[in-house]
Amino acid sequence: MQDGVLCLKDVVEHIHQVINPKAHTMTYKFRYAPESTGGPGKRGRNPDPEAWQSGPCPIQHDKHYGYLKHKAQANYRGEAYSLSQAEWFELWTNELWLQRGRSADSLCLQQQDPELGWHLNNVEIVPRRKHFSDIKKRNRDVQ
Repeated sequence: MQDGVLCLKDVVEHIHQVINPKAHTMTYKFRYAPESTGGPGKRGRNPDPEAWQSGPCPIQHDKHYGYLKHKAQANYRGEAYSLSQAEWFELWTNELWLQRGRSADSLCLQQQDPELGWHLNNVEIVPRRKHFSDIKKRNRDVQ
């Protein structure tokens, strides 16, 4: 694990103290970090966090796969993409990463100008409510 990188326990504690001190419990469902599936009488292998390219921290593992998936989707849609993994990790700090989700107040990464592609000077992290509002405005301007 890299120096200065907070892992799950530290981030959860930080969120309880700073971001939402009234929160009693916080659950984070890992999207890409596998859970144990193998064992006696079961098929599959247990995950080995020490062998992960991103290190043993499950949040870093999720961010690593989130970056790969984002880049692959942009490539599939034929969009220009120049964000490096280091830039992606700078944009998505662990605290921000844990605030992603499907609710209107959750965070997402959006392009400031969709015509320019995914470049560091053309992306911003915003609440999904703002993202959808911006899309509506752009669609109104086109018509």
